[in-house]
Amino acid sequence: MKSANQFVSIPQPGKLKTHYTVAAVAEQLGMCERWVKDRVKEGLLDGYRLGHKIVVSEESVLKLLEQRRISCPDLGRKVA
Repeated sequence: MKSANQFVSIPQPGKLKTHYTVAAVAEQLGMCERWVKDRVKEGLLDGYRLGHKIVVSEESVLKLLEQRRISCPDLGRKVA
């Protein structure tokens, strides 16, 4: 079960979206919190300030991952 510090749901008209803290996103992606905050500042992740915390939408994390996807042949290619 998620702790209260990692999981926040923000109601939207007619839809409930899932949001995660910067720390939770950083942990899941294996990156530091600064990296996640920088992506929010660049507009690559949708971030919202709730009190003293910044939360990031699950949808924007998945979108960023999809944009950064590389194909399998790229992994096996040798660089000269």
